[in-house]
Amino acid sequence: MIVTVNVSCQNQTVTWTKITPYVGNLASQGVSNGRTYLYTKSLGKVVKVDTGGMYHSIFLNVCQPQISGSGGNVLIREYFSSGPNFSRYKGSPFLDQWVRYYLNYGISTVAQLKAAEARMSAAGVEIPSDLEKMYFGKAGDGALLEFLRDESDAKDKGVTIAEARRLRLAWVAQRKAEMARQEAQQAVARRAEQARIARIYPYVAVISCGLNGWENINVLACFAGSDSGAATELEINNGGAYALYKPHEIAGNFIQQQRGIEIPLKQKFSIKIQNSHRTVKLGLRIFDRSGNVIYQRQVAQYGVIYTSR
Repeated sequence: MIVTVNVSCQNQTVTWTKITPYVGNLASQGVSNGRTYLYTKSLGKVVKVDTGGMYHSIFLNVCQPQISGSGGNVLIREYFSSGPNFSRYKGSPFLDQWVRYYLNYGISTVAQLKAAEARMSAAGVEIPSDLEKMYFGKAGDGALLEFLRDESDAKDKGVTIAEARRLRLAWVAQRKAEMARQEAQQAVARRAEQARIARIYPYVAVISCGLNGWENINVLACFAGSDSGAATELEINNGGAYALYKPHEIAGNFIQQQRGIEIPLKQKFSIKIQNSHRTVKLGLRIFDRSGNVIYQRQVAQYGVIYTSR
């Protein structure tokens, strides 16, 4: 779908593609001149795109006026990056984004910022003493920005700012409750899957190759061979499934983790490995699912480790 939009800023005409439905507070997406943008209704300065009598998306203006001046006309970029209260934000990588949030509501100067604060106070909204909580928040959710969203929503919906705030907070609470419910379901599913795997594979073999203790440098060094010795193999029978792995097959079939390569083992198994390296130690440990070591052994060059259960 392609929609041509005549935006109000300098009467620019922009072609938008890939229109997606606007739903509640969720973001709508469009592509302008090859660049992808994400917008929400709460950002203000919007153009509603009417395609066949149905509003499919709400878009921001694609251009912003450049305002400069002094005194009350000082740009908020300068205000947010100077003086004893804001000096620590001067080099912040988020400064551009913070300024953009306010520009979206038509606020570019300190005078406009203070006017918004006055409206916020008049509406009975608490003004935080902490500047970061007031102006920025953690993700564009500073108290003043939230007030501006409520103010914009109230105008669009024809309700009071207090009612717009109540609706927003109710939506946020609903989303948090839904996320908590989903996370709880996922946690139950993960525990069930872990229990299922533990029943099928009650043990885990950890093969390591290193110099000191049970450290692991690179498991392949103990199998690959070279000037230090001939190549060796990993031989395993896992619940009746037999396999012999040459060094290149070990690399292709097992992911090397911090403590070595880990192989889930069924109730009945056998493992045979041999060290090809003259310097490092080859080690094998078998753990049960509670983390207890039920078998461990290390060998030097040409030493063989074999265990079965």
